[in-house]
Formats: sequence, structure tokens, C-alpha cells
Amino acid sequence: MEVPETSIKAFIETWQCVEKEHDAAEMNFHGKLQKWLSNEVDHFGEEHVAQELPWSQSEEAWNTEETIFKEQVDRLRSLDVNLRGDQESADLADLQRQFNKRQKHLAIRETQRMQQQLRERDATIRQRQEELEQEQAMVREKSEEIKLTKAHVQLELERLEVRRLQERGEHENSLNKSFDRRRHLESEMLDLKQTIEHKNMEVVWEQRLLEMIEPAPETKPEIHTDTEKVCVEENTRPRQGKRFSRLVPSFGSISGFFNRRQRTGGCSSSVKD
Repeated sequence: MEVPETSIKAFIETWQCVEKEHDAAEMNFHGKLQKWLSNEVDHFGEEHVAQELPWSQSEEAWNTEETIFKEQVDRLRSLDVNLRGDQESADLADLQRQFNKRQKHLAIRETQRMQQQLRERDATIRQRQEELEQEQAMVREKSEEIKLTKAHVQLELERLEVRRLQERGEHENSLNKSFDRRRHLESEMLDLKQTIEHKNMEVVWEQRLLEMIEPAPETKPEIHTDTEKVCVEENTRPRQGKRFSRLVPSFGSISGFFNRRQRTGGCSSSVKD
């Protein structure tokens, strides 16, 4: 597991503090040792002075004392080294325990931080999923609205098409009626034209017939006797020939013709007389 940089800095600072404390303890120990040694030397010298044993008298005793003193100094030095080693070992063990404890604490905090991040991430994912579900619901609603709008538009288009067809049918019916009325009017006009032409022909033939039946005033003979009157009646009587028979169908009948002449006035009364 990779150790964070902050942990390394904290460990270095802790180690420096421990070294300072160790140096202070060592200096204190050396001070106490020097003081003890000086006390021992003074006490050793006082004992020799008290015993009044001159240096020159017993060199062997001096050597023996010196040897004992050296042994004591060596023993104290070895004790100092052992104490320093034990202290350093204890300090290192304490530092190791603190480091392990701190690492464990950091691991726990890192785990908690990661768990918190995971929880926040899960919450964000759930929130995003809810937002997506809401967006999907809105999209479905919009799709339904679009479908309804399309259906409404399609219905309106069909209605417009039906209305257009109806208007077209009505227009066609109106045109057909107009065409029928026009044909009817044309037929009536043709009939009227034919009737007018027929009437004109009747008038023409009537005039011709009158010209044929009624002689001109300047050529009309004077009747003096009954014989002449009979001759005039014979001359004015309709002839039974092809020329007169062709005129009869145009007027329907001779009686009709004379009836018209009586209504319009003419010489038919003289003939009747």
C-alpha cells in the first residue's frame, strides 16, 4: 500500500522530535554519569586519604584500584550503551506502534472517505437515474401528445378533403345544373326560333295565299249579273291542285286559316257572302 506524503512528513517530524528527546535524555544521562563518576572518584580519594595510604607505599594497590576503576567505567559505559540501545529500541518500537496506528487510522479514514465517495456516487447515480426516468416519462408524454396531434391533424385533413370533395361535388352539381339550364334555354331558344321562323313562314304563305285568293283592286271585275257572280265565285274558290295542297300542312286546316282571316279582317266575308 502506498504511503501518503503527509504521513511521511508526519513520521519525519515525529522522528525528529524523538531524536531531540533522545539527545536530551542522553545528555542528561551523561551528566548524571559524570557526576556519579566524580562522586566515586572523590569518594575513592577520600577513602585513600582516610586510610592514609600514600601513593608511593603501595603501587600495587594503586594499580588494583585503577583496574577496578577502569572495570567500573567500562561496566558503566556498557550499561550506557545497553541503556541507549534499549531506549532506542523502545523508542523505535513506540514509533513503529505509532506509525502502524497512524497507518491504520489513515487506512480507516481512507476507507471511510472512499466509502463516502461511493455513497455520494451511488446517490448521484440514483439521482441521475431518477432524472433520466423523469425525462423518459416526459418524452413518452411528448410522444403521446405528438401522436394525438398527428391524429388530430390527420382527422382535420380528412375533414378538409371531405369538405373539398363536397364543395367540388356541389360545384359540379351546380355546373351540371347550369349546363342543363343552358341546354334547356338553348332548346327553348331553338324552339322559339323555330316557332318564329314558322310564324314568319305562315305570314309569308298567308300573304301569298291572300295574293292568290284576293285579286288586286284595279283588276277586280265588276259583277252585274248573277252569271258573272257565279263565275267570280268559281274563280275565287280554292283549287284542288298540288300547289294549294302543299300549303295546307303549314296552316293546319283551311278552316283555321279562314278563322284567322276573320279575326284579322279581310275579304273572306265577301267570299262567304
